[in-house]
Amino acid sequence: MTKILESQRVFLLIDEGTVKKYKADLVDEIEPSVNELIQRAEHGLRGLEKKKSALQTKAR
Repeated sequence: MTKILESQRVFLLIDEGTVKKYKADLVDEIEPSVNELIQRAEHGLRGLEKKKSALQTKAR
């Protein structure tokens, strides 16, 4: 016997204040991680720039 599962979508209406609160909570939660990733990327970029400079000097 084949069972067919039907998905049901439920939409709730919420006020703008609630949306703003959850948005702020989300920012507070992920901002430190994003900042850390940016710092890591900048550190990696500085390392690559040093490596590039060393290779250019070596190639001359």
